[in-house]
Amino acid sequence: EDKPCEMLLKEIKSWPGVPEDDKYKLDSLWGHFLWWREKFFG
Repeated sequence: EDKPCEMLLKEIKSWPGVPEDDKYKLDSLWGHFLWWREKFFG
């Protein structure tokens, strides 16, 4: 299973932002990370 490291998770936790749709579940850090990754690299 692909998971970000603890340091990255802490960073993600501090990020503001809410997705415009319900594609990702931001109640989990992994969902927040996936959403951010798509916004950043998409």
